[in-house]
Amino acid sequence: MALSDQKFQEIDRINRLLPYADQLDAYADAAWHGIKCTFVKLIESKIFLTELPHVFKALTGYIQLFGHRFSKKEHIALINFCLSTGLCPHLDNDLADATLLVAADLLQSCNWTLRPSELQLNWKVFDNASISLPGSMDLRFCECDGREYQRIRKVLRIYKRFFPVSCIQEIWDEYRDSIYYLARYGPHEGIFEKLTAFTPIRQNTFDEINRVWLGDIFLLWYRYCEDGSLHQEIICLLGNIASFCPGRVDWEPHLDRVFNGLIKDMCIDSPAVRGDLSKSLQRLLTGYARILIWGIVPNSTVIPRMRNLFKILGNIYHPSTDSSSMLFFVTFCKKLLSVLVFRLRQELSRNSRSEEIYGKMPTWSRITVTQVDDVVDILLPLCLDASLYTRRSKSLDAVVACLDYLCLLRPRLFLPRLLTALEGGFELPELPMRVTRPLQALAESCSSITALRLSLCWSSTEMGRQPGDQVPLTTTQSTGAVSKTPKLLSPEDDQFLHSHIASFLYVDGRAQTTRILRCCLSGLDVNDIDRLQASVKALGALCGGIAAWLHRRPYSSPGWEVLKLEPEP
Repeated sequence: MALSDQKFQEIDRINRLLPYADQLDAYADAAWHGIKCTFVKLIESKIFLTELPHVFKALTGYIQLFGHRFSKKEHIALINFCLSTGLCPHLDNDLADATLLVAADLLQSCNWTLRPSELQLNWKVFDNASISLPGSMDLRFCECDGREYQRIRKVLRIYKRFFPVSCIQEIWDEYRDSIYYLARYGPHEGIFEKLTAFTPIRQNTFDEINRVWLGDIFLLWYRYCEDGSLHQEIICLLGNIASFCPGRVDWEPHLDRVFNGLIKDMCIDSPAVRGDLSKSLQRLLTGYARILIWGIVPNSTVIPRMRNLFKILGNIYHPSTDSSSMLFFVTFCKKLLSVLVFRLRQELSRNSRSEEIYGKMPTWSRITVTQVDDVVDILLPLCLDASLYTRRSKSLDAVVACLDYLCLLRPRLFLPRLLTALEGGFELPELPMRVTRPLQALAESCSSITALRLSLCWSSTEMGRQPGDQVPLTTTQSTGAVSKTPKLLSPEDDQFLHSHIASFLYVDGRAQTTRILRCCLSGLDVNDIDRLQASVKALGALCGGIAAWLHRRPYSSPGWEVLKLEPEP
């Protein structure tokens, strides 16, 4: 649609949201035509860098409104232009940030349609962009600029899936010598940072990773891992492997070393935390949590080992000891539960495009309902009966977050136990914390009682389908083409989905509404601000959830009508 610049400027002054549907197409065509004309004039002019921010500002607004209108060819061309500009050495920092931000927005608008085979990027370009060149261009003074590297890492997280599989060998050859040298002589902090930043770790690339460098990492772990800092870095790296390549590594032979490291870090060398946990400690706990949770497979010994470990940790970190490392312990519990929820979302979701891009998860290693029950049974008594009464405010926030996860996973186990503790607290007026703390836990977890908060990622063509249903042709499919019907759930997949969703629901919990209201109303004490705020928050979440439930058809959301869940007897 050829429009003059004057027409584009006239439409550009109109409200960008344009509530009139018949004008949206005209505005989108005019805006895109204006942006393309501006690009052409800008490239032909001599003021490229000075005017580029204004063009990117207009392009960002267009992407936010009409990013899905781009053709695949336009998407690829714009991505290549933004990356080549943003990764240019000696570019102004603000302009580089704006350019890379546009590149990230472009990928978000085509994340599920652009395949790695359609866009091939060179990892070396990103690596070279992190090297600061001196004014004399003397290569002897080149060094890695940390500020540039952090900026590039933000784009690497989303763009490294477009690196070819062959880059894994090239990246390892580039950093292998420095990794071995640092493993032997130190320092160990950030030893694998460049390796993990550039390597696309996913199911589709695991075979190449296993062939090239995974064996070397295990060799370093067992041979040179006498220092604690190297062990921490390896745990973080192996945690990434466990999370992004589930079911591909047999963790059973390495569990002794993992739990020995846990006992050393949690019991012997536990850090005294006065404020927030450092990023390095959080990364360490995340690595441990990923290895343990993703290591739970059939015939695994992870859960029995965890049960024995937490019997020891429950005594060491009891609130009566007032341990200075309490935040370290409850944060580990929180990491375990958050990784467990993430794993359930991954295994219960079914999206063919995601499987095509990142690889299909193996079905043999999926976690069972009984295994989730065991994890909840290990952590629920520690969090609800002991750690909830800690004197440290930051530790309390982490414990309340743990209880929210536990209510999300197993409300039928969590809610009766919480209400019993809360009602018992009202009978002990000399112990006000026995009422205040359970009320705070109830306020945070009330939303899980009235609704299923475990969001799943399903393809629109698979939601709510039954065997024998016809899959309608989309507008993009030609009438003569044979439609590719998505594969229906197998009986095993169907049983797996039903069993887990049924365990997340607590239909009989509606009978507990009276008890919850009684406890919340009893907690409306104007003389205790914490108790009052928790009671009001719980009442707001409960009443809002019930009102929404009463005005909603049962199983009205697409895809949930296939579950046909019945109330528990």
